[in-house]
Amino acid sequence: KPQDQYPPFRFGTVPNGSTERNIRSNYPEMHSHMVKYNQKGVEDALNSLKTGKLDAFIYDAAVLNYMAGKDEGCKLVTIGSGKVFATTGYGIALQKESRWKRPIDLALLQFLADGDTQKLQTVWLTGICRNEKKEVMSSKLDIDNMAGVFYMLLVAMGLSLLVFAWEHLLYWKLRHSVRKSERLDFLLAISR
Repeated sequence: KPQDQYPPFRFGTVPNGSTERNIRSNYPEMHSHMVKYNQKGVEDALNSLKTGKLDAFIYDAAVLNYMAGKDEGCKLVTIGSGKVFATTGYGIALQKESRWKRPIDLALLQFLADGDTQKLQTVWLTGICRNEKKEVMSSKLDIDNMAGVFYMLLVAMGLSLLVFAWEHLLYWKLRHSVRKSERLDFLLAISR
């Protein structure tokens, strides 16, 4: 809980916007703590961050990435690698049964598939500070991330099969010679 920290974690947003509404409806306890740190606007919030009056500012990711990229002195950073925790997105309004719906849908899908949105973000939203950002990257565990563990498991299984085969061969070869010398106990001790 932010209020349990000492000194308390100071974060806010711009009041009466979609960000505040989202936090108020989904995280009421968090909202009640942050109300006293809310800012009049984005510029005020960024100045409060730079002067230490605010520890964090929650707002639209595209705006924050743009402002952090254009910040003189590069004193601001956004966290989360561009991932957002509450997506509202943007939409295009059309008349019902519009003849433009399908062409616009297809154009937007092609735009996303070609990576044009990423190119636009790189060109327009990332400013002079892009090279100075240091972020910790995280990703979900999937088969690509876990491949090394599976390879090690396969190697261990292969080695154990080799040791098993070696012990078995050793037992079969020494069994006849040990029977002649009546030292079967010695052989049993080795195989265990």
